[in-house]
Amino acid sequence: MKTALGRLVAEARKIPGCLGRMVCELGTNGPLVQWNADGREFELLGGDKGSCWRYIIVTNQTERILVQVDLHGDGDIRVQAFEPVSIQVSEADGILCVTRLQVTR
Repeated sequence: MKTALGRLVAEARKIPGCLGRMVCELGTNGPLVQWNADGREFELLGGDKGSCWRYIIVTNQTERILVQVDLHGDGDIRVQAFEPVSIQVSEADGILCVTRLQVTR
């Protein structure tokens, strides 16, 4: 599975305006496979909260939250994003993929 995660991360390098991508397996606390064009590093926090599985991605340097994703057992997904991102949750593939996007005007 780790090579599949690495391929998803590598694909981000080809996306115009992409600042980085982080991918992890659903139902785990990591590892967080990542690539970031601007050199930032992120870490995965969270875990099973009983009513949902919570993923919190924070910067290693300041512990500022990038995104929080709550996956509920009934299929509901709740997202709080604090920077421009695209989020993909694939239960079929068992992955959470967060792509950081550059803001253009």
